[in-house]
Amino acid sequence: MLTPVFDPDPQVLRATLDAVLAQSYDHWQLCIADGASQHPLIAPLLDEYAAHDTRIVVQHLDENAGIAGNSNVALALATGEFVLLLDHDDLLAPEALFLVAQQLNNDAEADVVYFDEDKISADGLTRHSPWFKPRAFSPDLLLATNYLMHAAFRRSLLLELKGFDLDKNGAQDWDLSLRAVERTQRLAHIPRVLYHWRQVPGSASADANAKPWAIPAQVRAVQGHLERSGVRHAEAVYENGVRVNWPTYGLKVSIIIPTKDKVALLRACLTSIARLTNYRHYEIVLVDTGSVELETAAYYRELAHQPFVRIVEYRGEFNWSRANNLGVRAANGDRLLFLNNDTEALDARWLDELVGWAERPEVGVVGAKLLRPDGTIQHAGIAIGVAGHGSHLFDGDREGAYGPFGSVEWARDLMAVTGACMLMRREVYEQLGGFDEGYAVGYSDITFCLKAHAAGLRVLYTPHARLLHHEGATRGFDLPPADVLRATMEMLPTIQVGDPYFSPNLSPVERRPAVAEPGGESAFERLAAILYAYDLLADRRLGERFATAGGRWGGGGTIEGRTMRVMCRIGFVCCWRRRIWG
Repeated sequence: MLTPVFDPDPQVLRATLDAVLAQSYDHWQLCIADGASQHPLIAPLLDEYAAHDTRIVVQHLDENAGIAGNSNVALALATGEFVLLLDHDDLLAPEALFLVAQQLNNDAEADVVYFDEDKISADGLTRHSPWFKPRAFSPDLLLATNYLMHAAFRRSLLLELKGFDLDKNGAQDWDLSLRAVERTQRLAHIPRVLYHWRQVPGSASADANAKPWAIPAQVRAVQGHLERSGVRHAEAVYENGVRVNWPTYGLKVSIIIPTKDKVALLRACLTSIARLTNYRHYEIVLVDTGSVELETAAYYRELAHQPFVRIVEYRGEFNWSRANNLGVRAANGDRLLFLNNDTEALDARWLDELVGWAERPEVGVVGAKLLRPDGTIQHAGIAIGVAGHGSHLFDGDREGAYGPFGSVEWARDLMAVTGACMLMRREVYEQLGGFDEGYAVGYSDITFCLKAHAAGLRVLYTPHARLLHHEGATRGFDLPPADVLRATMEMLPTIQVGDPYFSPNLSPVERRPAVAEPGGESAFERLAAILYAYDLLADRRLGERFATAGGRWGGGGTIEGRTMRVMCRIGFVCCWRRRIWG
């Protein structure tokens, strides 16, 4: 363990040292670099502990070399194969080192082991605010926040990296994490809270803005990572947190919008795009799915004078996937944005933001932050298996929300985003075969994202593309039972494995990320309840069809109803078998 020390409260430091001595795993070394602490009790306290236990090694410096410099001195003292970063006022859970060692025994190739953490009050009596981190490597989340903080790193890796960068004081750990993942992506996660970050006055744990002097170092850390990774023309900036402005190259974006009547919604959508969008090289492909109102025809005549708007007629029963696939065939753009007609752009750079992320070859699909008219969040990415098949994250929260899943303002890698606003390169769309027309209304956006993820492409949510979404204003919220059943059978294996970007310590049924309740409703119980509800719906529709047919079985509708009931019950049993027998 590496612990740079400079003038902590002596009693707090003693608690930190006692937490190390209380570890259930005893094969450890604590390397302390005291940066010439001015408090008269610090040096004697450290010497007392070093004299008591030879596993504690202390070096007193003649002057404070800063956090990075002091950490490098501590690193030079270390002899262990792995080193864990421990601040001088924080606490380790008693089982922390044992679980890290156990993880390394199970995964000898891992170079970095990280774990969940929470905060502890200044008096050390109250733990709160847990942060449950993704179990899969999330490189884009690491550009927004250092989720590897306080991790255990292979010592040879840190020596290869030449330790901590003296130019990054205040962001030295973040910089180290970024440089580490440039060399290795063999990371392992322990889904347990093993680190307690103490809230003391002036610390970042107590106030994210407590160290404004560290902001330039944070920006330099991320910018340096981008440059070393060969990313040209990307710029790290600070806007209520570090973010990256990715370059765009002026390629045409085809904005594909299925629509049917509801002219006020469509007019607001197109007007917002025309008035607000900085990115000018776009066209709009409207896929009309059966409008009948005179007002719609009149608006289409107005649009006929707009050279960048094209209207495509869709025939037949509504199918979201087929409508969007038709729109792609009529589109000329190299970048495809699938957009609902009940959305409105809120910021001038919304399209630049989406396009910039999608220009990266490793990114397959990019989604935006969608807000309801009342200002609450409608979409900030999707977690698979939450509240059924998958849930919109932070649903109902406000912008700036922070909780056990972290911040809604962090760009992050996910398994899926909503088709209400989804951008991709045309080559990605073609590689994955477009949207699955076997789904009439729902789920084909999610299953497309799952295919992208399976193909090794990233699915990304960015909070910096903001749009208003009048959710369900055009076609309501009903999903055909056939869509629900098909999605269940197709997605059940993924749900069973678990979303790699969503922690098992988080509630599987809450749309706003929350701590899971012990013994609470499981993902499979919720999914089974959904299927049971559709079974009842199928039963009711079956009766309606039977009555319509004059009490005679037969007819495609009746067969469809009976098939629906059978499939509902198969899915219901599958979910409960998973719940009971695993």
